[in-house]
Amino acid sequence: MAQLVVSAVGAAVGFAIGGPAGAQIGWVAGSMVGAYAFAENQTHEGPRLKDLKITGTDYGDVVPWVQGSPRIAGQIIWASNRRETRHEEEVGGKGGGGGATQVTYTYDCDLLILLAENEIAGVSRVWSNNELIFSNGRAKNGAWRSMRVYNGTEDQLPDPTYEAAVGVGNAPAYRGHGYVVIEGLQLGGGGNLPNLTFEMGIAPAYDKSYLLSAVATRVDTDQNLYLDAGATNLPTWADNFSEYYDVGLFKFSRYTNLTAPGRTGVIASAGAIPIDNRYDYFLQASNGYWPGDRCGFRLSFLDAFGNIVVMMYSPGYLTGAPYVHELYYGNDPDNLTKTGKFINGAVVFTLGKIIFEPGLFRFQRSNSGSGENESFTFPCNAMGIRSVRISDVDVVSTYAGGSVNPAAYVTLRKFPKENQPTIAPNSVDTVVSNLFSRAGYGVSDFDTSLLAPLKKPVRALALSQVASTRSALEVLQKCWHFECSATERIAVRLRATTPVVRIPFVDIGFSSNTGGLDDPLVIKMGNDLEMPAQIALTYPNMAGDYNADSQFSDRLISGQQSTQTMQVPVGMLPAEAKGVADALLMDAVAGLQSTTLSVPLKYAFVEPGDVVEAVARDGRIYRLRVQTRKDQGIWLELECRLDDVGALDSAAITDEGYITVQDPASMPDTILHALDAPLLRDADDQPGFYLAAAPDSINVATDQWKGANVASSWDDVDYASLLSILEAATVGESLTVLPAWNGGPVFDEASVLRVEMLGQLSSTSRAAMLLDETVNALLVGDEVVRFRNAELVEADEDRGRYTYQLTGFIRGFRGTEWAMGGHAAGERCVLLNRSVRRVNTQLNELQVQRWLKATTVGKYITDMQPQAFTSTGRALKPFAPVGLRALTEEGVGVHLSWQRRTRLSYRYGGVSPSVPLGEATERYRVQVFAGDLLLRTEIVTQPQWAYTIEMSADDGLSSADAVRFEVCQLSDSVGPGYVTSKEGKTA
Repeated sequence: MAQLVVSAVGAAVGFAIGGPAGAQIGWVAGSMVGAYAFAENQTHEGPRLKDLKITGTDYGDVVPWVQGSPRIAGQIIWASNRRETRHEEEVGGKGGGGGATQVTYTYDCDLLILLAENEIAGVSRVWSNNELIFSNGRAKNGAWRSMRVYNGTEDQLPDPTYEAAVGVGNAPAYRGHGYVVIEGLQLGGGGNLPNLTFEMGIAPAYDKSYLLSAVATRVDTDQNLYLDAGATNLPTWADNFSEYYDVGLFKFSRYTNLTAPGRTGVIASAGAIPIDNRYDYFLQASNGYWPGDRCGFRLSFLDAFGNIVVMMYSPGYLTGAPYVHELYYGNDPDNLTKTGKFINGAVVFTLGKIIFEPGLFRFQRSNSGSGENESFTFPCNAMGIRSVRISDVDVVSTYAGGSVNPAAYVTLRKFPKENQPTIAPNSVDTVVSNLFSRAGYGVSDFDTSLLAPLKKPVRALALSQVASTRSALEVLQKCWHFECSATERIAVRLRATTPVVRIPFVDIGFSSNTGGLDDPLVIKMGNDLEMPAQIALTYPNMAGDYNADSQFSDRLISGQQSTQTMQVPVGMLPAEAKGVADALLMDAVAGLQSTTLSVPLKYAFVEPGDVVEAVARDGRIYRLRVQTRKDQGIWLELECRLDDVGALDSAAITDEGYITVQDPASMPDTILHALDAPLLRDADDQPGFYLAAAPDSINVATDQWKGANVASSWDDVDYASLLSILEAATVGESLTVLPAWNGGPVFDEASVLRVEMLGQLSSTSRAAMLLDETVNALLVGDEVVRFRNAELVEADEDRGRYTYQLTGFIRGFRGTEWAMGGHAAGERCVLLNRSVRRVNTQLNELQVQRWLKATTVGKYITDMQPQAFTSTGRALKPFAPVGLRALTEEGVGVHLSWQRRTRLSYRYGGVSPSVPLGEATERYRVQVFAGDLLLRTEIVTQPQWAYTIEMSADDGLSSADAVRFEVCQLSDSVGPGYVTSKEGKTA
């Protein structure tokens, strides 16, 4: 309403001045003034949903039956209502309130999604609208609050969130069915459910480690043993595992003789702990810190019967410093082989490289110090390794006090494998057996044992339509070439490749005619035009995130150009699919030639699917596959076609350049540096400061940093948008100390600085640095330096962090000579390029603390921690004058002269170069000190001044007294600039 009043007033004034035309102009002008004046108090509401209900799956929809690790969508069988979250953000204004308020709404919900009608291995990856949001046990930032996977075991219980929503007793446990429950699925501002697809596989919880056992020595006055707190510390390489869980700590008992000097005692013994091949096993053992202390252990790997397969024995002892662990191994405790020593205070043994195959054990060391024998392989018995046991933990103390060192400990933990396979394939015989069982057959009704030798796995199969078991078997037959026949029970076997019999010519050609057939072996050729020139097999590509892919097989020589397209719902690798396509085409080509054999009843053992050899009249041998068999009373009629023994074997050469996304895209947090730095560009010559923003991780394969929004506040309560930064800066920190420099304006070839940067640096040449002052300018702490050489020392590609050694400096650049000393390790380092943004302010905002927040695009400002910042106006402070000279003239005084410098960054030159002033007026402050006592301050307008004898006498000085002169240029906006000084004496 107030805005309309202003518009009306504008129209009235306009009418008085210019009539109707003036009234129209006045209305427009008044509207603009009103909009500007009252916009700060307006609240703008974003779109908002009215219906918060979510519809689920209809009754009767098909639930997939899965084998292996397919990618499926599943069925939503329960969904909560959408939950609305209100977000307020102040826009406009000056950061202290008064701006317009923008209100937006986002939504989330809970879902229960039924994935399969049978038990599943787990969920290894999840896609939302074809974007990977969950993998390796980790979800994309902000995708959801949590996801729980129910494998479909027979003892699983109802999900607590689902049960709380529908009521106790109303929530089925869905035993025998795999499903997931997602809490807090983010729906954005539109509230639309995304298209979620799930990969059935193995997904370990990478954020957890498991403390399997711990042995520690701490003895109280009553000789009772306790678990020492030091045993729960994670090794340094496992800092990213934030939690651990006690699975079964040792139970300690009283041991009276433990503290006797020189005594060895077995203080603990653990039971067998089952080995799980999804995990790596890590052993950490520490010696004591007292002379003569020792903490040793025996680690035994057992087979299924509890027999020792491999024993490792490590006596830890102290020989001055450092501490030493020796390692012995073998399967005979009385005859162990020494394999090396470890020199460290806390030794970490990596037991994760255990090959879970009969006959082989591998031990890989992760932190051996200067020890040798980094790994070894040891043969074990045919049963393989099934469990591990810590036993015979020894503690020896020769300490004069007779007590046991409380720092000695041994721990055993397991961690999920970092690169374990997520795909859980099934064998062909298992899938076929499951199909028969699903159709209602008992185990005595079928036999799939003959498929066991088939080594090719069923990687992914999902039946999501109503169909017969026969149709599913036919799909599998196409891919793996097996055959089914029914006698007393259904027999499934691999396609025969070895002939069962050779039939001589005299046994061919039986018929009802007494003379037999005139030509008993006639090879008939089929119509070549009925055979396609090419087969295209379309399948879910396991090497390309299950996206549909086609593999082609060509006849090369054909009488027509035609392609037969085949689709199979079986996930395969490209080479596997190419092999299937080649086998189908070659087998079909060979099958164009057929014949019918009439043989006596002595060949009644021949069944359909068998391969036979038939001898022709001229002695040629034909390899034939029996298609059907008919009993004709006194003879058998076998319908056969030619068989190519090599049709099922293919080199399957095909493209392997497919991309599988294994890590979900993440939105890393933003690192923000507010820089109270000198002027970098002439256009920035006004109050303000610089901002440099970068993601805290810049892995190009997984991170999605699309920029950051920076907000400012004067009270850390109300934040107003300041600016958006779309280009990541190159930031980092110093790892070493940049030495102080007093060598003047020449190249510093002596200093060396090592830095770790988020982003890459590059070397340049001396000529390039002299021609362009923006090349390789780096803010280290508060000093701007320029470097010539950047030697890459170490690269962490996964985090986008690079360590460089910098040399060849120009020091104190852009007037920062005052900061060339006092450096320390850990200082900020910011590459000063175009990614650094300028924020203009007012003079009254200098020396006033504000709070800044940098929010990654896609995240909320409330999730970020503020950082305090105060701008002192360094960009406006004049540089320190140079060339300060103090010439003493006896009987007259001291004449001071200097050269001014400019904050402006453009170059100047010519026959008579003139330094740009850079300030509104040319003024200097000259101060005279006697020690730390200020004697005199003068303001001059020329780069020279005389300290006369009369002045020194008035200041209480006599002839040849020591004084110090300090000169700085004055700014009309921020006052004194940086100071240059000169020691001298009075005249």
